[in-house]
Amino acid sequence: MRAAAVCLAACLAACVLARPAAADVHFVVDVAWRPATGDAQLITLMPGDGVKFQWTGVHSLWLLGGYVEPYDENRAGFITCWDAASLASNNAVMLVNTTSAAGGSYALDFNLSNSGETWYFVHGDQAQCNLGYKRAVYTNMYSPPPS
Repeated sequence: MRAAAVCLAACLAACVLARPAAADVHFVVDVAWRPATGDAQLITLMPGDGVKFQWTGVHSLWLLGGYVEPYDENRAGFITCWDAASLASNNAVMLVNTTSAAGGSYALDFNLSNSGETWYFVHGDQAQCNLGYKRAVYTNMYSPPPS
């Protein structure tokens, strides 16, 4: 389990949280952090795109991990909505936790090194996650055609 935590931390530093130059970002998807079901929980990005989660009220945003070992555990956590103890024991990363009713936002850029992967984001409160406060972000393997 410790090796998985090291792998996730290294991958986060190298892949997801790396901020490409503004010219490298093709498109930013604004995601309203509110309940969603089915296909509305899946976001597909092209390499170099970004995603910005936005919300009102008190919410948290956790990253369960991407297509790194143990992939099945991350997907299971997304589907079943892990409780706080499971988030901690499975090395999930709290990206933000707002305590203001005014809300907040969190932006991520996805670069080419994590193309073809799925990243799972959930609310840290299991009840909120079960209501649909969760998204799977898939980075497509192919760049858009040149414009």
